[in-house]
Amino acid sequence: MINIDEALRIAIENEAKSYALYDEASKKIKEKPLKENFSFLAKQELGHIENINKFSNEYLKRKFKYKVPKHDRKIKKLFNVMIKKKIFLTKEIERTYRLALEIERSGYEYYLELMKKSREENMKKFFKFLMQEENNHYVLLEGTYNYLKDPSLFNAGNESWNFEG
Repeated sequence: MINIDEALRIAIENEAKSYALYDEASKKIKEKPLKENFSFLAKQELGHIENINKFSNEYLKRKFKYKVPKHDRKIKKLFNVMIKKKIFLTKEIERTYRLALEIERSGYEYYLELMKKSREENMKKFFKFLMQEENNHYVLLEGTYNYLKDPSLFNAGNESWNFEG
């Protein structure tokens, strides 16, 4: 059984670290699309902290309801701007993206572990929600990072098989 108070405290600390990284990156990075990307992620992390606090205050009284946001349009818009402005990877940007990817991956794994250990259904749903948020951020960051590493491969990850009749 998990100590939910400790788990939620650690979750808030992790989200706060992510917020600090993304907020700092949004202030330091000069390229506007990347700046906006990190600013968006920083706001998302603040929302996670708010949701964790809300859940910790209410989880015994009612179920936490969530929906998974769609970030696809934001990703496509970001890439289109990057293509037009020919934004490429610098060492500082690469370090930031690698750290951000690691933070999101470890956050996902932490919430997965908590979900598996949870006995209450509403706690499982809440941790699943946080896992999906971490995954959404990872996908956004990974796509941007991969584009910056090699813009010529931008569409390769978006192609898929389909059958024509």
